[in-house]
Amino acid sequence: MPGELSKRRATQGSGMAEAQKWTPVDGAALFEGPGTTNSVSGGTAAFYKVELREPHPATGSTGYYIAKDLAHAVDEVEFYEIAKRLSGQPGWAMLDYTFEYKGVAKMPVATADGPVPGDKELLIMRNLFDGKEKLRLLDIKVGQATADANWRGKSTYAAYRQSILDSKTNSSKEGYRMEGFDGPPEELLTFDPTAESKFMSSVFSKKKSLRLRFQNMPARRFLSWFIDCRQAAGAPGAASNAEYGEAVLRTIVTKLGGLAQSLRQVPVPQKWLGSSIALLFDAGKAPERGTALEAAASEAGVYIFDWGRSELLGTEEYNALQDAEKEDRRKFWNYYSDGVCRLFYEAVRAYYHRFCTPVWTHVFIQILDFDAISDNDLAGQVEISLEETGGPKEFQLLDAKGVPVQKKVCGFQA
Repeated sequence: MPGELSKRRATQGSGMAEAQKWTPVDGAALFEGPGTTNSVSGGTAAFYKVELREPHPATGSTGYYIAKDLAHAVDEVEFYEIAKRLSGQPGWAMLDYTFEYKGVAKMPVATADGPVPGDKELLIMRNLFDGKEKLRLLDIKVGQATADANWRGKSTYAAYRQSILDSKTNSSKEGYRMEGFDGPPEELLTFDPTAESKFMSSVFSKKKSLRLRFQNMPARRFLSWFIDCRQAAGAPGAASNAEYGEAVLRTIVTKLGGLAQSLRQVPVPQKWLGSSIALLFDAGKAPERGTALEAAASEAGVYIFDWGRSELLGTEEYNALQDAEKEDRRKFWNYYSDGVCRLFYEAVRAYYHRFCTPVWTHVFIQILDFDAISDNDLAGQVEISLEETGGPKEFQLLDAKGVPVQKKVCGFQA
């Protein structure tokens, strides 16, 4: 039965934790002092900031790693340990897209209230904020189904509730949904559903209502916001908003294509539920044009992460499954890999439509009234030919039927 293997593996994972079979890290020798609480959040697991005693040779930074409380990340460590064993073998190139995993350290930690008694076991991994002036990160949960009853602790009722969320969000439309957006453009945050709707403000907090808006946003929209670099551009000699956004999206498209291809080459199907893709880059400051721009854009990243309810099987383990379990893995692997391929397609389409049109002859502008709990209302629209005007020119906005909008407030100058 699907789910039986997960129970056996959960028992095995617990035994491994007791026997301390994780890759050991000497926290006292590697890091300065106790780890301190960090504002980064990942579900129920606490994160801690750790400082290397010596700068990391790859970056020259002492903040190269971050620590995660192992008490809420045992399944994740198990995944990384198996990935470490399979990495580099034929067909497992997808594992190159996981976060860098160092191992497990036992060391003291401290909160704002002071040191925590005793030592904590911490998962040591790459700190994505290290070296970034302003990290911009999209957290995209992949798969049209993100839960399965009796799989890795998920009850039938909890899985049913999750299936409703899947059906009401972009998961059911494009095979993924945006769960979070770190470092977004300030303009995006002005679309506040709680400010626009009394109903939304009475039922949902601002944070939750914004998350619901993110979960229903199609890729063409969140990718447009993702490469909005207006706040980063502007310095003399620096790349413009469009130049930096183009270079970043080109890198993202290339890396997403590599990930999509590698998923099709995996020797055996996997069951990954609720795992995510991270798209990220430094949106703090636009680099100068030329080699500096290309170097900065090349640092844009595509990563796969969040393995709390995901299983990683080698060929031998997969072949030991019953037929029903194998079919179960194939079904959910198709959900995951199809979702990634769709995201790659949307990224390619966004790049082509925005940066590959040889000549622009017209611009089509729509004025919309933002609505929190329904479709945005069309206030007016106009198509403008791109030509020299010699000065300001006034255009008449039209409604959806092509009839001029009567209200004077809808006038438009270009």
